[in-house]
Amino acid sequence: MSAIAVAVVFGFLVLFPLRLLIGDWYSSRVVTLLDDGTTEERDEVALTEASLPRYVEAEVMLRKAAGLMPLNARYQKAVADMDGKLARWVEVMGLMKAPVPAGAHAAAGMYKQAGMLLHRAIELDPTNADYHLAMAQFAGEQEQNSTTMDGELKRAAASYPINSNLRLAIAMQYLLAGRNADALEQARTLAAIDDSYIYPASPGKSQIIAGRPPWYVARLANSNLCRAYEIAWRATNGDAMVIRDMTPNVPEAHHAMALFLEGKGIEE
Repeated sequence: MSAIAVAVVFGFLVLFPLRLLIGDWYSSRVVTLLDDGTTEERDEVALTEASLPRYVEAEVMLRKAAGLMPLNARYQKAVADMDGKLARWVEVMGLMKAPVPAGAHAAAGMYKQAGMLLHRAIELDPTNADYHLAMAQFAGEQEQNSTTMDGELKRAAASYPINSNLRLAIAMQYLLAGRNADALEQARTLAAIDDSYIYPASPGKSQIIAGRPPWYVARLANSNLCRAYEIAWRATNGDAMVIRDMTPNVPEAHHAMALFLEGKGIEE
């Protein structure tokens, strides 16, 4: 190896930890910058005309972090998310015929940047289901490209097939896109893999299930199984038979089904 090559490798090894450290500093600075100081929790301040300068500064910091660590998919995705959020806000301002404050860029340009960065994030981390889901949502909402959306949703599902929250997001995206058959298919799969409604085994489980206390009913109502029912209901224009057919054969699931159908005015 030549002296020049050795110097290049040595320089990279020396600078890489420093670049990583600075990139992480920018990222943590964004969290602090966008924190809502009116609450005790670490939550993000709403994007308004007053907070816009903070968001613009945060976007610049995230870009610096991504520039320092161009092979870090997380930073590429973070910039894409920020550009998308700013673009949507500018778009809403335009629909309201409100003047766009200084410092805000055109929505079209930011959407384009967001799409490019999402593609880059997927290239760097092709098995990340969240990135494929984000790209599918972008393709469906901004590009009006149902083919790309469908492909990315399938890749997302294949990346993490047993994750019920991901399956719920995929089903919702199909439903929002008007692809009811695909939404129903995903809802069926969600009903089959979700276990959030199942009460853990315990000595008093049978009595609890039989008594159906309020907290148990709330557990059923807030489960992904009931969310799957809602998607299937909308996808089939209220076909109760579909709801019954997709219900797993366990007591809690039958209670969840009855609870859902009762909410639709159908007694079981």
